[in-house]
Amino acid sequence: MTLFPFICAIALFFSLFLQPSFLQAQTLKSALEHSWHNNVAFAIERRKVQEIFEKARRAAIDLGPQFQLKGSYGLQGSRVLNTPSSESSSGASGTGTGTSSGFETKESWSTTLSVSQPLLNRGQVYSQYLIGHYDRRISHRLFRKAEAQLILDGLRVYLGVVEASAALHVSEKSLSHLMEQWQATKRNASLGGASKRDVALATASLAQAQAQAIDARAQRSSAARAFRDHFGIDEKELEDPQALMANIPSVPSSLDKARDYLQKNDFDLLVARLELQKQRKISRTTRGLVFLPSISLDAEYRVSGLSDVTTDSFSAKMIFTYPLRPAYFMSGYRSVLNGLRLSRDNLHLIEQNSEREFLDSWENLEARQESEKARLETFEARRVVLRSAQRETRLGTGAIDDLLEAERDFAEAERAAIVARSQSFYARFDLLKSIGRLSPALLNLNVPNYTSNYFIRWGLGVEK
Repeated sequence: MTLFPFICAIALFFSLFLQPSFLQAQTLKSALEHSWHNNVAFAIERRKVQEIFEKARRAAIDLGPQFQLKGSYGLQGSRVLNTPSSESSSGASGTGTGTSSGFETKESWSTTLSVSQPLLNRGQVYSQYLIGHYDRRISHRLFRKAEAQLILDGLRVYLGVVEASAALHVSEKSLSHLMEQWQATKRNASLGGASKRDVALATASLAQAQAQAIDARAQRSSAARAFRDHFGIDEKELEDPQALMANIPSVPSSLDKARDYLQKNDFDLLVARLELQKQRKISRTTRGLVFLPSISLDAEYRVSGLSDVTTDSFSAKMIFTYPLRPAYFMSGYRSVLNGLRLSRDNLHLIEQNSEREFLDSWENLEARQESEKARLETFEARRVVLRSAQRETRLGTGAIDDLLEAERDFAEAERAAIVARSQSFYARFDLLKSIGRLSPALLNLNVPNYTSNYFIRWGLGVEK
């Protein structure tokens, strides 16, 4: 009897964290690789980036010449009306009747090729090109952030199933043991060795364990559905994610090193800096709204035919335009300068938020690691208390309520130890994301490498 909790703890450890190979455990790495192809939210982010790259492509095309080809074909009909003179040579007046011939139908056609090249469009075409160029870089970094968030969310869902499975196992084990204790108490009560109070205490403990087992089954089902939605597959026997710890770099050894990495690689900081650079470029090109004209070179070559007569013509002209609306354009320029100030203020705000989130993640990791140690110590202590209560009850020197309380405390400590271990593991990944280090390459995931060239090529990124 005294070895029962110890044996259960060993069985729980091996069943949850050291899955044997014949169970064909589903690893965290394989589950994350499935999410790259099956996660709907991630697919939406990928398509958003693709659309931004296509807009940038169109802005780049606008910098070049614009070609236009026109063609027409038709029939042209005409007739000549002959009207005699209304006054005779003798001075008499009279009215003549007009005569006409039938329609003469001719074929007509024309082909026109025109080319227009904006030489100076008051900075607007080039401004759109710069916006597209920076939007591409910004969207790609935001996509990298989405990849890191996909990993972190996948880890949370995976650990949710592990925790729910462990909690269900502990609840069912505790329920089975309390059932045996309740039956033994009822037998003792029938023989006069236990009071009604002891039976009531055993019944209450059993009912509480049954309620906990029901809640654990519901949480296990909910965790399985979340797993299916995120990874797009049904979960099997899950492997302990601690197996990945040997294959990923550890977190920075000091706070200063982690802060240096944050300044160079944090996703939000990189995006905010690019936004500021974009606004600076836009403010410079937007000066053309007030001070520069629009100049374009237009050329046209036309070939036309009427019956058997073919003619061609060529024209070239330079068009100069300067709208006399300085107040309107000055207002637009001030708006751009205001956008520049907003980007600068936003960068300062992002720096504050990134520093705060980084420190929160760093302190949370330290707290989770200390909590894990404390929970494991509590679990070991509760196991000693349970053994002592079981021995005293067997010898007849201990009360039944002490044994039941020790059973409940031991089960609760076991659940808390499992949760603390998962939280410690999750906190490590959260810190890696907060400094911009979490990526598929860090975990050696075999997933598509969505580089800039991937989004530039026609058609890719739209369909799998």
